[in-house]
Amino acid sequence: MEAAATPGNTLYQLRRETVEESGGHVRWGDLTPLSQYDRPTADTTVVVNDYLTFGDYDNSTAVERANVVAVEKMTDVDAVENESGIHPDAVLNLSGGHGSGGVAFAYTDPVSAQEILNVTAALSDYPLLDDEAHSNMEMEMYQEAWVDYGAGDYVRELVAGLDQEAEMSDSQRDDIEEFIEDQDPMRLFEAYDTLGDAWSRGLMMIEGGGSVYFQFEEAIKNAGGAVAVYHWLLEQADDNDPRDRAWEQMMSPADDADRFCPNCEGAFYADDPDTLGGTACPNCDLESLVVMDDDLRRRARASEMF
Repeated sequence: MEAAATPGNTLYQLRRETVEESGGHVRWGDLTPLSQYDRPTADTTVVVNDYLTFGDYDNSTAVERANVVAVEKMTDVDAVENESGIHPDAVLNLSGGHGSGGVAFAYTDPVSAQEILNVTAALSDYPLLDDEAHSNMEMEMYQEAWVDYGAGDYVRELVAGLDQEAEMSDSQRDDIEEFIEDQDPMRLFEAYDTLGDAWSRGLMMIEGGGSVYFQFEEAIKNAGGAVAVYHWLLEQADDNDPRDRAWEQMMSPADDADRFCPNCEGAFYADDPDTLGGTACPNCDLESLVVMDDDLRRRARASEMF
């Protein structure tokens, strides 16, 4: 059998009734290894390729998971009719313990045998069936891991950086930490990835078993520091999103001030005798004061805190 000679392929046998009853879903325990010395029986011969299986405790990365998605696309009716795919009856979904999964191929007829050979031979030349599917899978795995644990670790690293870069009272620190924790995880991911240039600098990696590793400290440094990230988060705040209203609870002189100086980012009052009718900045000695609005109030708070 040609598939047996293809690098990365392993042959198994599967009871025919198991195939018929499973609806295309089988477990690893259903497969019996078939060595080159065994004589195939009337049972179904199954091909498993190394680049089409994955688990939590192996060397698999986004490559194997993306290939499974690519094979699923190959079972599309149009792909089969155009002879660029593989018949759905020949594809088995594999599952097992410890997060293991993947797809296997069942020899159902000579046509499927050739389709299987085409796919596995392609994998022996190049381990990816679809580069776009691989890129999409990488980002999906990054974002899933970010929601699971990355965002929380990033918040802790960011607050630790603020402790080093800025002098804050305990109440200010509590307010800032609460504000950051209330951010949507994907906004924090944008800060990590876009501001921190994480993707292009390789600061997030998919390791064996599909686990994701983030380098938070380097990304915060690339963004200009923890204070810079915090200011960016303030600028993105949406008054209509309850998650972004924590900044309104930060008590400071800027809370009820009605004038703002773009030069020194200070907050003042129009009826203060030193403001010359609400236009002169007491700090800068310039007639630079403008009417305070919500966006300027955020800038004033940030300036006061840092």
